[in-house]
Formats: sequence, C-alpha cells, structure tokens
Amino acid sequence: MFKKDQDDHTTSTQPLVAPATAGRRQAVPHSGASAVIGPSITVKGDISGDEDLMILGRVQGTVNLAQHNVTIGPSGKVKADVLGKMVIVEGEVDGDLKAKEQIILRNTARVEGSISAPRVALADGADQDVTQRRLLEGLAEDIEDRTLQRLAFLLKFAEQFQVYLAFPGILGDEVP
Repeated sequence: MFKKDQDDHTTSTQPLVAPATAGRRQAVPHSGASAVIGPSITVKGDISGDEDLMILGRVQGTVNLAQHNVTIGPSGKVKADVLGKMVIVEGEVDGDLKAKEQIILRNTARVEGSISAPRVALADGADQDVTQRRLLEGLAEDIEDRTLQRLAFLLKFAEQFQVYLAFPGILGDEVP
C-alpha cells in the first residue's frame, strides 16, 4: 500500500518570503458580521476596527468603533472608555460610554462612568442608581455647555451691534 522507496515529495525553488503586500492593509468590504471577544479572552490595549464588536470576555484600555455597534455581552467585563455608533450593555463597564446614535442598557447592565448619546434606553432592573446619576450629570454638563455657548453668542452680538445687555440680579439691576 505505501512504498518507502517512492519519493513523492515536491520541492519548490521559491523562497519562503511573505509577499510584498503583506505589510499593506487591504480594504475588506464589511460583511455585516461581528468580531467576537470570547468569554475566555482578555484584551489589554486599544481596540479599533471596521466592523461590529461583541465583547464576552475582558477588555482594558479603549474601544473606538465610532461607525460600528459595540455590544458588551452578559459575561463581558470592560474597564475602558467605549465609543460606538450604538452601544449595548448587558455586562459590566467601568469607563465612559459614548454613542453616535444610541446607548441601550439591559437589565443586567452595570455602568460606572458617564453616558453620552442622543438617545438612551434603560431597561427595568438596570443598575439605575449609578445610571440615573450619570445621566443627570451628563445632562447637566450639556445644559451648562449650551448655556455658556448662548451667553457667548449674546455677548458677541451685543459687542458687534453696540447693544447693552442687562442681567437683573446677576450683574446688578442698572442698565448703563
């Protein structure tokens, strides 16, 4: 059946060198699939990419997927700031959450950090004490920023058109 005498090995004269394109990053079309960090995996460092991400393991560092969805699964433990198009939390996050579209906190979510998104959905049973406090802090910061921006605009307008502004009770009740 097997013959030891017969040499069936093929040899190549080509060197074992990686092709010239190995160092270049090639564009890969988005297939709609997600990358998964499994429950037994720990990642330390910065994560970025061009596809959705499901975190079931541990991550320390930053997650920056602004154009893609990030899901922290029920077994996920993240000590990182997370940026995504949509961020869904079912596990634990110790860091700031930012989303371009929406943040969804499921009933198993635990978040220690600020939350910033145009829309936030909070499921019944989510760690509401921490979450509500973070939402209120984020809302207060947004209101303060907008108020300061409007005040700066008014002051610039007043200066440009030589208009006097009165802020009764703040700068005195007198108008110059």
